[in-house]
Amino acid sequence: MSATIQPGPFARAVVLAALVGVMAGCASQPVRESEFTPPKRQFPELANRERSANAIVGVDDPFEKFNRSMYNFNTRFDRHVFLPVVAGYQAVTPNLVEKGVSNFFINLGEITSFMNNALQGNMRDSGATLSRFAINSTIGVLGLWDPATRMGIDRRPEDFGQTLGHWGVGAGPYLVLPIVGPSNVRDATGLVVDTTVRTAAVDAVLDDSPSK
Repeated sequence: MSATIQPGPFARAVVLAALVGVMAGCASQPVRESEFTPPKRQFPELANRERSANAIVGVDDPFEKFNRSMYNFNTRFDRHVFLPVVAGYQAVTPNLVEKGVSNFFINLGEITSFMNNALQGNMRDSGATLSRFAINSTIGVLGLWDPATRMGIDRRPEDFGQTLGHWGVGAGPYLVLPIVGPSNVRDATGLVVDTTVRTAAVDAVLDDSPSK
């Protein structure tokens, strides 16, 4: 991650190739049962109940084998790739730059928040989100700063998974996504839709830029 973001086709191809390479490397080394570290899941619902056959929380997990493999992959990815990269990034990047980069990506997220608030019929939050995006993209210089919050316009984050839930779509089976982590079928679908919308919006902005 860097302060200059150019999500063109070549850059996305490089990132995709790198991710595929990492995942292919893990796929070529099947997980042995002895290597698997089960997640430490807690069920507060059972805190005040007797430990009996009647006090079992059911989890819809038809993809258990895949989920276990992905959990183990994510654990190794975090330990050997993600956390070292984050530590190095934080060590060499000034706090002001880190905050600016974070604000930039949060501002991109306003695009999908606007869309999902509108799809849920929440026109008030949709309008506030659109206002935030307009203010931060202009006065805030492409979202590097967040003047909208100082003006009292707070974030109203929504995603397509929440939109599906709003209209009665069930969560579906438990699903562990590569790199992203625990999710479910509904939210994984929402992630794909939101990412596609954001990518299309960024591409549209770049195509209309004066340098083109």
